[in-house]
Amino acid sequence: MAVQVPDHTAAKRAADETSDKSSSSIVGQIAAPATREDGVEKAADFERGFRFWTIIIGLGITTLLASLEHTVVTTAAPYILQELDLKENFVWITNAFFICSTALTPLFGQLCDIFGRRWVFLTIIAIFTLGRGICGGASTGNMLIAGRAIQGAGSGGIVLTVNIIVSDLCPLRKRGQYMAVILAVFGLGVAIGPFIGGAIAERTTWRWVFYINLPIGGLSMIIMFFFLRVKRAILGFFALGLFVAFEASGWASEPVMPTRLFKHRTSIVVLCNTFLNTTIYFWYLYFLPVYFQAVALYIPSRAGYSLLPQALAGAPGAMLAAIALSRWGKFKPIHFVGFGLTALGMGLLSLLDQDRSTGEWAVFQIICALGIGIIIDTLLPAFQAPVAEKDQALATSTWGFVRAFGCIWGVAIPAVIFKNFIDGRVGDMVSNAKARELLGAGGAYQSASAAFVLQFEPLDQEEIRALTSASRQDPGVLQLPTSQMPVPTSQTAIIQSPSVTGHGTTQAVISHTVPIPTLDSPDDILIKVSHVALNPCDYKIPSAFPTPGAIIGNDFVGTVVAIHHSSQSAVRKRFPLGTTVCGLIHGSNPGDPSNGAFATYIRASASLVLRVPESWKPSDAATLGSGLTTAFVVLFAQGPGAGLSLPISPDNPGATPPPLDVLVYGASTSVGTMALQLLKLSGAGVIAVCSPHNFGLVKGYGADFVFDYADPETPSRIRQVTNGELEYGLDVIADTESVGTCQAAISRYGGILTVLEKYDWAQEQSSLRRKTVDVRFPLALEIFGKELKLSNGYERPSSEERRKEARKWFEVYQRLLDEGKLRPHPVKVLESGWQSILDGLGVLKSGSVSGYKIVVPLVELSR
Repeated sequence: MAVQVPDHTAAKRAADETSDKSSSSIVGQIAAPATREDGVEKAADFERGFRFWTIIIGLGITTLLASLEHTVVTTAAPYILQELDLKENFVWITNAFFICSTALTPLFGQLCDIFGRRWVFLTIIAIFTLGRGICGGASTGNMLIAGRAIQGAGSGGIVLTVNIIVSDLCPLRKRGQYMAVILAVFGLGVAIGPFIGGAIAERTTWRWVFYINLPIGGLSMIIMFFFLRVKRAILGFFALGLFVAFEASGWASEPVMPTRLFKHRTSIVVLCNTFLNTTIYFWYLYFLPVYFQAVALYIPSRAGYSLLPQALAGAPGAMLAAIALSRWGKFKPIHFVGFGLTALGMGLLSLLDQDRSTGEWAVFQIICALGIGIIIDTLLPAFQAPVAEKDQALATSTWGFVRAFGCIWGVAIPAVIFKNFIDGRVGDMVSNAKARELLGAGGAYQSASAAFVLQFEPLDQEEIRALTSASRQDPGVLQLPTSQMPVPTSQTAIIQSPSVTGHGTTQAVISHTVPIPTLDSPDDILIKVSHVALNPCDYKIPSAFPTPGAIIGNDFVGTVVAIHHSSQSAVRKRFPLGTTVCGLIHGSNPGDPSNGAFATYIRASASLVLRVPESWKPSDAATLGSGLTTAFVVLFAQGPGAGLSLPISPDNPGATPPPLDVLVYGASTSVGTMALQLLKLSGAGVIAVCSPHNFGLVKGYGADFVFDYADPETPSRIRQVTNGELEYGLDVIADTESVGTCQAAISRYGGILTVLEKYDWAQEQSSLRRKTVDVRFPLALEIFGKELKLSNGYERPSSEERRKEARKWFEVYQRLLDEGKLRPHPVKVLESGWQSILDGLGVLKSGSVSGYKIVVPLVELSR
């Protein structure tokens, strides 16, 4: 409900009043007394002198002291926990602090009324400073927790007493403005705490995280000692004894939390909102550093200043709310706006993962902090509004108790969720035994640092980061019945346009609403694409076989993010989540338009992908898929529909001398350089044809002889170096000139020529065709064993035999890669992004690419 703020004032009450009847304080020297008109209390002129502002400054310094302690350990915690080996007891570093802060808050409120504000306040600061000293000198985990408990008692007392003193000094309607200043200081301390803690832990011992505030505590005590000088209660400890005895008797007419404070429904709603707001605030404040250090891999100091966006937004939000409250005097609209922004911000923060940009997490923080800031400054005045003037201190202590209670649960609840999630998933998602041991049994929080993650191998790092990121339990994540990392329900991809043009073709367009491919087979894995390589078929297939809406692209590199739930253990062992792999898939596929390489996520067969060597760049690995797959089909595959079907292989090199000679026309292409290497590993003699400017390139990949494709004497020169006995030829280019050159170079007794494009003999001179040369046209896409639903000579029946043979060859390829016997094709890496793929396809169409392959990064991997 909306609450109109009555024009109460606390100005007539002393900052250190002994009761509502007998007081002697500074307030009488600062503000004029209140008057009543028509039964409504109104403030006289609100005077603010030197002592008033000195006290406000002192309260601000003290608040900074307490607020720093709320978050200074968030980024330093991994260092502290590792040295003291607290493991699953890490939560007590924060909960001991907040539990003691909460438990003693109501008592401090009563003590302020019995002994006065000044001496209670000074005692609380001393207790807090003592706790810091104990924490800094802690030699065991138990000692640290004890020190944090003492700190918590002092911190809760500081926050409460500061609010009571501000309430004494300021009329209710003006109170929000000065509380906004104090809370802005509190927000500043909370915000810079992670940065200070991270910087200290990174550059020196973590003990200075606690020692550094000792001078601030001393300064605060000096200011408050000299300027908050008032008469204290005459009853003193005698009154305290009476109070304790009376409270224990059960006959107390003035309990610590009198029920009259809860009679108004506004009070109950405000307390509920206070609890929720504080819980949410500390929820994300304590676990955003986990994201920054364990997922984004920021050093502690960077993790600390990465929380600054929430500080920059929180303080202005509090000030705007205070101004609005002072002007219009209504709480409800302010709280609606604040909680709406908070809910939106928390939802956006749940989307954070390894790939989020700085701008994204900064904006998400700002939205959430703005909402919390708008709310936090208006809760106490809202609770005080319907409360009688004599109960203002009790109301403040009660509100402070509820807020501190929210702090406890704001750390405890996510800590339990985080621990249980990590403990339940670490066995499935992390393959490294040492990492599993350290992360399990409650050790994940103390291991939430970049230093911990980076001590492992890159693939292990990806697994650990994915595990920590997955613990967010995004509501927007599709949880499939598989072993997997979080996967969204839709993705960005480059697809064939939904409609066919007037020329009977489709265009390549970017779409942001493409469904994620599903895992249908036990051999299926889901891969998040990091890099793609561009091939001529990426624009030729959509043009020749338009399939509106089909995802384009064939060559990829990416990270395994999901494995089919019924996959065999061998698949899980070979490709644990986070493994970087490369390969080929059938893009622009009329039989399966939902899968293509130019997408955020793709589905691939685990038996037909390759683990990328650690020494390789992902951009280099992007060239392997089509190159190695095509080389297998055109050179080594056996049976109907195969290419050259050579009797040699890297595992069965041919006898020498003399070697078996093979011609490779178009040797400077990615298929050509892969064929050159495999042929040399198989013991063959290699004759290459390419552009003169690529002679050095192809010789470097193993060519024995290299000839100019434009030289009309090339066929006769090839016959000369092969003694007219060449039987095998591979034509990667497959145009009139290349086919003619290859046929002319082959022995007059005949041989086999494999081409990579369907050659239409009817449209060419019949004299080019030699009857003794068996021209074959296999397709690399046959390796998947599925029917190729193309046309015009590109269709193929399903072939499980070809798939089985391909699986064996991929095992050979993996061994060759692991042994360092294969080199990548040269690449040209374009700027990251989807538009770069479209631009690259345009460059390919122009025919200007020679001797290298275009690669486009989508997500940069940490390698």
